[in-house]
Amino acid sequence: FSVGWFYGFAKRHGFKRQLMHGEAGSAPDLEEIEPQIEEIRETLRGVPFSRVYNIDETGLYHSAAP
Repeated sequence: FSVGWFYGFAKRHGFKRQLMHGEAGSAPDLEEIEPQIEEIRETLRGVPFSRVYNIDETGLYHSAAP
């Protein structure tokens, strides 16, 4: 696809460029966190995937009343 095609598509469908702010806007660049990512990879080296779990904030209050 050409750049012109994309801009025409975006205009026809109401796509707009928005500046990120708040938590999303303050996220660090990948280059800044690459050393930490490599440290995590090194820590998990040798651990089978069946033993790795993705836990985020949504599961902290799974039994709390709504």
